Amino acid sequence: MGKKIFLMGSSQTKHIKKLLELNHIQCIDMNEEKVRELNGLIRKIYKAVILLQSDIVYCVGGTYTREKTLVLARILRKRMIMHWIGTDVLYAKKEAEKGIKFHKNDIELAGSELLVEELNSIGVKAHRIPIVPLALNFSLKKMPERHAVLVYLPKERAEFYGGRVIKELVKREPEIMFHIVANDGMEELNYDNVKFHGFLNNKEMAKLYEEITILVRYPEHDGMSMMVIEALGMGKHVLYKYKHPYVETPQSENISDIYKSFKGMIDKPVSVNEDGHDFVKQFYSSENIMELYNKEHIFD
Repeated sequence: MGKKIFLMGSSQTKHIKKLLELNHIQCIDMNEEKVRELNGLIRKIYKAVILLQSDIVYCVGGTYTREKTLVLARILRKRMIMHWIGTDVLYAKKEAEKGIKFHKNDIELAGSELLVEELNSIGVKAHRIPIVPLALNFSLKKMPERHAVLVYLPKERAEFYGGRVIKELVKREPEIMFHIVANDGMEELNYDNVKFHGFLNNKEMAKLYEEITILVRYPEHDGMSMMVIEALGMGKHVLYKYKHPYVETPQSENISDIYKSFKGMIDKPVSVNEDGHDFVKQFYSSENIMELYNKEHIFD
C-alpha cells in the first residue's frame, strides 16, 4: 500500500489533491467541506486520527509558527513537506531578520523560482514545484485588432498591485484601453481609456481575455501568478515585474524602464504569443508537475 498524505494549509490543497489522486496517491485534505463541516471537538478528533494514520504531512503555505497540528506531526515524527506559495515568504523573511529560527522540514517546496531564491537568502533550501489547477485554460484566445491591456488591481490593495505604475502607463498612452478587474472604480484612475469591471466570474473573464492583447502585472511581490500563466496559455503577451519565460520584464523598477518595455510591446503589431502558449502548456501540464515531484523523490 502506498503512503497516505495529510494535506493542510492554504485552500490550494485542492489542486494538489486532484493531481495526487490522478496519480493514485492517497491523501486527505483538511480543507474539504466534509471536514470543515464537523463541529469543533469531533473535527479535532478526526484530524488527530487521520494524522496518526498518515505517513506524510503536507502543508501548503509556509509557516514558522508553532501551529498545533504541525507540532503534533513533528512529535509523531511524520515526514514533513512545507510548500511556500507567496506572501508567506515575505513574512518569513521579516521574521528571519528578527532572528527567528525556523523548524527544519524534511522537504521544502516553492511555487516559483523567485520564491526559491528568496527562501535561499534566509537559509531555506527549496525545490521549485508550481501549484497549478488541473482545469487551467491553455487554449488560445482570439486577438482584437488593436492593443488593449488587462490589469488585476483590487481597490483595497491597489498600491501593492502597482497602482502607481498603471496610472503612469494610462496617462502616457491615452489611445490604449486599460481593462481593470477586481475593482469597481477609483478616482486615481478616472481616465477615458480606463474601464473598470469589478469582480468577474470565469465565463466573464474568458470573454474579457478576447478583448485584450497584453496583461500588465507589477505587484510589490508575487508567488507564482496564475494570471500570468493563464494569459500566456491563451496566447497573450505579458509585462511582468519578475522574470519568466516568454514575458517582458523591465530592466529596473524605474518608471522609465517600465514604460520603455510597455512601449516596445504596443508598438509591435498585434500577434499571438505562441511561444508563451507552447511553454506553459508543456511546463505547467499535470504530467510535467508530477514529473517534478517524482524527480525530487517527494513522496518516496
